[in-house]
Amino acid sequence: MKNENKNSVIWYENSFIISGLSIFLCVLILILSQSFAINNGLTASEILRNIINHNIIYLLSLIYFIGINTNFGKRHFDFFGIFLLILYLICSFTSLLTVFQSFSLNTLLSLALKLVLFVYMFHSLIKKTRVWDEFSLDNSPFNELTNDNFFYFSCIISVILLCVNLIDANTIDGAILSLLDCFYYLIMSRYIYLYRCYIDGGSDLFFGKIEKVKVKLPKWNSISRNVKTRKLNFYQTFSVVVFCVCFFIGIILGNIFPSCGNSATIYSKICYDTEFNFSFMIFFWFVSLILCLFFYGLGTIIQLLSSINDKLSKKS
Repeated sequence: MKNENKNSVIWYENSFIISGLSIFLCVLILILSQSFAINNGLTASEILRNIINHNIIYLLSLIYFIGINTNFGKRHFDFFGIFLLILYLICSFTSLLTVFQSFSLNTLLSLALKLVLFVYMFHSLIKKTRVWDEFSLDNSPFNELTNDNFFYFSCIISVILLCVNLIDANTIDGAILSLLDCFYYLIMSRYIYLYRCYIDGGSDLFFGKIEKVKVKLPKWNSISRNVKTRKLNFYQTFSVVVFCVCFFIGIILGNIFPSCGNSATIYSKICYDTEFNFSFMIFFWFVSLILCLFFYGLGTIIQLLSSINDKLSKKS
C-alpha cells in the first residue's frame, strides 16, 4: 500500500477517514432509529428496548471507534480490539439463536456475515499480539484465506443481505436503515482490511501512531498464574460461580422470550417474525452483575477483616 498522508491517499485507503465514517454511520443509524420509533408511537421503554435489540452493535461500535481516536484508546488499542471481538462473538451467537427463532434467508445471511466478520477480526486484530504467539495461531486453517478473500466475502454477503432486506422492506424507513446497515458493514470490513494491510507490512499513518504508544496485551500464562494464586473466600467464589451461571441463563432467557424481528412497519407492535431478545439478556446480565458484585464486595470486606484480625493476633 502507498505511503499514507491525509492529502494524497484515496479516502478508502485512509484508515483515519474510514474510522471517522464509521462514527458518522453509527450516530446516523442510532438517531434515525430513534426518530422512526418515535414516529410509530412507541413508549419510552419500548423505544429503548427496540433500540437496544436492533442497534446494540452500532452503539458499542461507536464506543470502539471514538475510543481508538483518543489517547487512552490508542494506548489500549489491543484491549479495545478484544472488546470488539467479544461483541461480534456474542452477536454471532445471538444470530445463530435468531435462526432457530425465525428461519429465513435474511437470518441465515445475517449469521454468515457476523461469523465472517468475527473470524476476519480475530485473524487481524489478534495477529502480532502475544496471544497469537502463545496459542500458535499461525496454524489456524483460516490463515489460508488472504486479506482480500475475507474482505470480498464480507462485502458480497453484505450486498446480498441488503438486496434481501430491500425486498422484505415494507416502508421507506426500513429501506433506509437496511441501506445504512449495509454501508456500516462495508466500512467495518474496509477498516479491518486496512489494519490487516498494515500488520502485514504496509504503511499507515493512523495505525503507525497507535503502534508507537499502544500497550501490549499481558501474557496469558501470567494472567492464569495470577488467577490461580489468588485465594478467594466462600462469598467471592460464590459470586463468580453465580455470575458465570447467570451469563448463560441470560442467553437462554433471551432466546425463550424473543423480541420482534420483522413487523408490519418498522418498530410496529404488529409482529411477523421474532428474533433473539438482546435487551432482556443485557438487563439480566446487569442485574446479575450488581448482585454478584455485592457478594464479592462482602467477601472482600470479610477477607480484609480476617487479615487484620490475624495480624493483631500475631502481635498480641
